Amino acid sequence: MQYREEYDGSFLAKLDRGEEVIESLKNLARKLGWRSATFTGIGALDRLDVGYFDVKEKEYLRGRLEDSHELLSLKGNIAIGPDDELVIHAHVVLGDRDMHVYGGHLFKGYVSVTAEIRIWPMDDVRREPDEETTLNLWNL
Repeated sequence: MQYREEYDGSFLAKLDRGEEVIESLKNLARKLGWRSATFTGIGALDRLDVGYFDVKEKEYLRGRLEDSHELLSLKGNIAIGPDDELVIHAHVVLGDRDMHVYGGHLFKGYVSVTAEIRIWPMDDVRREPDEETTLNLWNL
């Protein structure tokens, strides 16, 4: 991974082929001492684990995409979880060779070509358990 700080305090990060997006973002946050941030990006990923949260069942329905997909949009945030560990919450919009589009919560995805991500560190944001959804949501 390559990264640099921009004039406005944001960062640019370029992930290399084979790097896993979620772990790479966690590692960069740890290295630079961030406890919270927002990010957006584009590129191409493969070996994806993507999910949809079923509100009624209170669980993620997960799907696997093996082949390379265009990363049309990556958006998300970094926050502090209930166990004081960093939590990456990321959503993706993906395109395939037939111009079909998929989207959902990104659990895991590996860079197949590149991932170009802009990150904005921010003041600490904590995630706390939400009784209704069973998810760890922002506690502002």
